[in-house]
Amino acid sequence: MNEARDVKTGELIEAESLKYIYEEGLSEYECIDDSCKIKLIPSSYKPSNKNRPYFKSTKGVGHSDTCMFSEYLRMLEKGRKRELTAVELEDMPFPTKFEKAKKNEGGTITNTSDLGDDEQLSVSSTRRMASGEFVETINKSKVVASISSIVDFYIKCPFNRDVELEIEGKKQEYKYWFKRIEKPLSIGKYNGKKLFFGRLHMSEKNMVETSEKLEITLYECENWERKTRIRPSKQVNPFVVVIDKAAISKNKLSRIKSELNYAIEDKKIAFKNKDVDKKRHAFVFFYGEAPVKGTPYKFKLIDGALVARYAQIYPTEGKKTAM
Repeated sequence: MNEARDVKTGELIEAESLKYIYEEGLSEYECIDDSCKIKLIPSSYKPSNKNRPYFKSTKGVGHSDTCMFSEYLRMLEKGRKRELTAVELEDMPFPTKFEKAKKNEGGTITNTSDLGDDEQLSVSSTRRMASGEFVETINKSKVVASISSIVDFYIKCPFNRDVELEIEGKKQEYKYWFKRIEKPLSIGKYNGKKLFFGRLHMSEKNMVETSEKLEITLYECENWERKTRIRPSKQVNPFVVVIDKAAISKNKLSRIKSELNYAIEDKKIAFKNKDVDKKRHAFVFFYGEAPVKGTPYKFKLIDGALVARYAQIYPTEGKKTAM
């Protein structure tokens, strides 16, 4: 599982934050569903670990039959193969709203938006994010402070991308929020704020960092120069994701770097194990602003909202041919 509840404090802990909590001292953790609460063990959280941090149950111990989040994972697997019904979606805690963490007057990170009556629940929770920040959510199963679960739903449920997602007060279907970066600028139509995604460049030079910013180079570009006998093929005007380091915390910047390295490492492991699928790629997903006239190939990251996945992306409506 990618999140658990701290038994002592009641906070919801994202697995990605374990690397930073590890330095302070880990706690005891349990399943976040109140009807389950089985013990969960933090794993792969040390700096030397190459795999993503995660929570696992004790050997031989399973989640309860009524565990909502265990059922959610099973539903995601069903969503790969068929359209989930309205009844299944009603009981499924898929993300319907992305809520950025903000500071109140006291400096505490909270969820400050006004939720409608249909979004109100009797319970609230405090979530510790990988950035080290905290966010209070009224509906922990629908409102999320990270795009991680949003991206997972998009990838794993290609038949149900017509459900709505709200970001910064704007509601539209998942399929309209997501925009793949794959075509030249002249025909790509990259406009406004969206959940953009594209293939990572596998070169060791895919991340260039200065004192002010971090730039992530994508595989996609305006064109390619053909290789010759003396040099390999070369990108012409590659698309780049620009991260303003002053706008995010050091922990969030470290998490972003880890995300990219995890996806690249997953691809390398697949190659090493001879499990390479040409339809799977190391993708970066981010909430950002499209390029503007002065910098036509540079996307701007918003609030550090970025994750990476080694995955196969199916077209919307569940066509069987992968993108």
